[in-house]
Amino acid sequence: MTLSMGDGTAHSRSKVVFEHERHSELTECQRCHHDYDDYGANIGGEGQPCADCHTIVPRANPISLASAFHLQCKGCHEKAAGIDRRLPVMCGQCHLKQP
Repeated sequence: MTLSMGDGTAHSRSKVVFEHERHSELTECQRCHHDYDDYGANIGGEGQPCADCHTIVPRANPISLASAFHLQCKGCHEKAAGIDRRLPVMCGQCHLKQP
């Protein structure tokens, strides 16, 4: 099965299943739900979905949805991999092949 990400690009792997409850037990909400003040400091957010600001094709927010996910998710997992090597960091570990 080939998936389309809405940008005309076909993908042969699945979307990632994100376990929000599990992650919220491990890190602060502000890590993902963020708003920034005029000085670039993270001042938290209202808990809205990532796609509310990060769209498939960047508009007002210069970081696309895919880039935001990869920066946040993969970046955090790579940083924490020294503590827990079971964390997925490679594409195929999160984006599973479709049967």
